[in-house]
Amino acid sequence: MYSDTVNYVTSCISCCQYKRKPHQKQAYGQTPISTKPSEFISIDIDGPVRSNNYVLTVLDHFSKHAELLPITNIQASTIARKIIQYNTTFGRPGMILSDLGTQLTANIFKQIASMIDIALHHTISRNPKANGQSERINTSLKTTILSLTDHKVDFDLAVAVHKSFYNSTKNSSHSFTPDIVHFGRNLSLIFDTIVAPIEAPLLTEEGYTNTLLSSLQVLQQQIRANLEKQQARLNSNTTQRAPKVGDVVYKLSGNQFRPKFDGPFEVIIKTK
Repeated sequence: MYSDTVNYVTSCISCCQYKRKPHQKQAYGQTPISTKPSEFISIDIDGPVRSNNYVLTVLDHFSKHAELLPITNIQASTIARKIIQYNTTFGRPGMILSDLGTQLTANIFKQIASMIDIALHHTISRNPKANGQSERINTSLKTTILSLTDHKVDFDLAVAVHKSFYNSTKNSSHSFTPDIVHFGRNLSLIFDTIVAPIEAPLLTEEGYTNTLLSSLQVLQQQIRANLEKQQARLNSNTTQRAPKVGDVVYKLSGNQFRPKFDGPFEVIIKTK
């Protein structure tokens, strides 16, 4: 009876066209695992939010540190200028990952990246999940901006508040705050004045430097191991679909005003 029900439901053309079966997709390619901060970053644009304002999100894939840059337009020249500004503060990254937005594939952006020797990589069309870490930040950022601006908080200040709290909160991927991984210390927040400061042990300049460098080396090794474990766990939860000749399949339509999938189609030949 159960198998008959499954066969009946899976053979319903209307159901197959309009409903998406939960499925953890196989990744199109492995995202490289960084070995240190400022080695690999991803960028994304969030907006428009509140009076046509936008936010350029720059995420470091090792430390998970996020730099949120308010912008008033999304022209290629504006994005390129902000990336140069980021480089002067945090150093030149070796690789940038972005989607296929026209402002991120424009010649001016490519020329600047080439001039300072940055490798540009893009997610494939209609698959922004490859840049999912930046997408998740944007989701929570919108909530903060809308909530604070409703209480008459300035847009730029709302972005700064969200950035401060995000970077000072432990990240689930490596169990440390982005600030301490990126800068070697937790940054003081405006709310830290409420509690008494913690007295740090007195160290000589040489002792502080040696202790900091030693701690950061151990920290980076531990984070690298944690990121590798996380990627292995995600890969183990994915399944790869391999249709065979004679199978009936459906293809994503890509049109929100039509059924989600076109078909059915029969696989008649497989190519390498």
